[in-house]
This record gives sequence, C-alpha cells and structure tokens, in this order.
Amino acid sequence: MLAHQRVQERVLREFTLLPVRFGTVAKGTAPEKDIQKLLDKRKGEFEGLLTEMEGQVELGLKALWRDEKLLFDEILAENPRLRKLRDALAAKPAQASHSDRSRLGEMIKEALELKKDGEAASIITPLRRLARSCVENPVILDRMIANVAFLVDKAEEVEFDQAVATLDEERGERITFRYVGPVAPYNFVNIVVNWQEL
Repeated sequence: MLAHQRVQERVLREFTLLPVRFGTVAKGTAPEKDIQKLLDKRKGEFEGLLTEMEGQVELGLKALWRDEKLLFDEILAENPRLRKLRDALAAKPAQASHSDRSRLGEMIKEALELKKDGEAASIITPLRRLARSCVENPVILDRMIANVAFLVDKAEEVEFDQAVATLDEERGERITFRYVGPVAPYNFVNIVVNWQEL
C-alpha cells in the first residue's frame, strides 16, 4: 500500500490522476491487453474526466473533539434545563429514575448533534469557498465533527492550507484536525471496471 501511495504522490506532482475503485486488479494471462481494451473502449469517458480534473487535487479534513468530557461540560453549561435534570437525578437511585435517565441521555444526544452540526458548518463553510467542490462523508466516530473531502485547484492549495492552519489555531484546544493531501480525487471520480464486459 505504501509503495502504491508513493507512486501516486509522485505522479500527482506532474500529472492529473484518475483513481479507479480500490481493489481493481487486472486479471488473466494478458493484463496489458485487457488494460489497453479498457482504455480504448472508455477513451471518451476518461478524456472527459481528465479534462474535468486537470489542475485539481483532493484535500481531506477530519475534525474531532479533543476532549469529550470538556464537550459534555460545555453542553451542560449551555443548557440549564439539562444541568438541572442531571443534578436532580444524581440524588435518586438508578432504578427509580430509569426513564428520566433515558430521557436525559436522549436530550444530551440531541444537544450534542446540534452542537456538532453548528461546529461542522463553521469549519466547512470558509473552506468550501476556497474549493471547487466539496463532499461531506459520513461521520464515523462519536467524537468526529466532520469528515470532508475538498476538490481544490492546485493554484489555491497554499491558501487552502493556510485556512486549515487558521482553523487549527482558533480551535486547537477544543478540536483536533486530521488534514491529508493532496491525493487523487477519490471522492469526485468513481471509475468502476468490470473486466468481464471487455
């Protein structure tokens, strides 16, 4: 995998790269011929995608809460009703207050989702202005706020990097950012190869 990644990084420095779905492998006794058939058959499609992606790179950003306890404390500080219910339940036996505890959990979950949505929008909006396109991928962890891929002109990459650095400076105590790229435009090109159709 690392060798494949290094080759891609090197190619991306000089050329536009179209990614093919992960796990696509040319099989058979003459894979070179199969690849040539594929290129001949789908030449127009690939040329169109190359033109569309020319000078573009994908940059990925994941934003995660740094400290979940701090986040919980923020939610309680911002919601007196939740804090009051939590304090009232603290003195009651768990079995006697089961339904109220479940309700509190649901209320906290709703408050967390609202907070997450607001934070995600405040992170994504200024970056979206610098990108040609943006794909919001699924948030896969409880502490994850955003998982976004941006298609950016290579000429705008430094400005985009600076915008991410500014977000990190402003929010680094509360949020950690995982920023990757440039990579091939995986979230913006979906080439599926079915070798049996050649």
